[in-house]
Amino acid sequence: MPQPFVEGWWIARSTTYATNSGLFAHGDELCLIDPGVAPQEIARLVRFVRERGWRPLYLVLTHAHWDHLLGAAAFSATIVVQRAYVDVISAHTDDLRRQVRRWAEEEGLPLRPFVPPRPVLAFGGTMRLHIGCRSLRLLATPGHSEDHLSLFDEGTGLLWAGDMLSDRELPYVQHDAAAYLDSLERLHALGAAALVPGHGLPTRDAAEIEARFERDRAYLHRLMACVEASLRAGEPVEAAVRRCDFPLPLEGEANRTAHRWNVETLYARRAADLGFPLPGRWGWAREWGGESLQEERCPR
Repeated sequence: MPQPFVEGWWIARSTTYATNSGLFAHGDELCLIDPGVAPQEIARLVRFVRERGWRPLYLVLTHAHWDHLLGAAAFSATIVVQRAYVDVISAHTDDLRRQVRRWAEEEGLPLRPFVPPRPVLAFGGTMRLHIGCRSLRLLATPGHSEDHLSLFDEGTGLLWAGDMLSDRELPYVQHDAAAYLDSLERLHALGAAALVPGHGLPTRDAAEIEARFERDRAYLHRLMACVEASLRAGEPVEAAVRRCDFPLPLEGEANRTAHRWNVETLYARRAADLGFPLPGRWGWAREWGGESLQEERCPR
């Protein structure tokens, strides 16, 4: 059941990857963020909205990863995405369908064939959504994925970070590390008073918010420096993985796998830039190719 967080904001937490779904209401108007994940959770969100008489105006999808998309079909609202979403969906619809099917089979869940949500509004840079007398600022924040976006509510200082600034996940660099760092810097400049990550615990503690920014920036700087050192030394990608086997700021098998895939992704990207593209799938391309992170579930 969604829980109130700060004025106008409710958060529903899924048992799948501790995923957060958001509801921002003013008057009878509503903006939804990444509603999901499991069918029973989506049904509870639908009832929750109906019981309060809210009218969904907008449904914001922070990026085109399957665990953020599954509830969109349950609501009649204008779907808003970052501009690169369309390209990601076009390239990876079959991968997303396979990932959804695998997850549903593992969980024993009945799911209809997955159809990627079709956006009505797509933006680059920034845009504003008006809900009642309030507004939300949307920012393109690539790095985790090419189409990633975040939201900022200037009225409360709440930052909805999408798949960034988690207390349980390292930065998953599925797109570009330098872009990820730039996105972090722009979000940090907002001076958020409250933070909601796509996965993990929300917080209103200023010291915790600052610590998450600092931890993620430090990890990305060390990751990039390590991969560059390996490339300068002429090491193959397997040696880069060994070189970059440094202590991680967050524990767990999923983070160890994600870190290895981060190293491979950065190495493969830089190798292509330097004129010697690697054969085969490396890094996060493994996930599109059929491999999976061994994610932990949120305790029920």
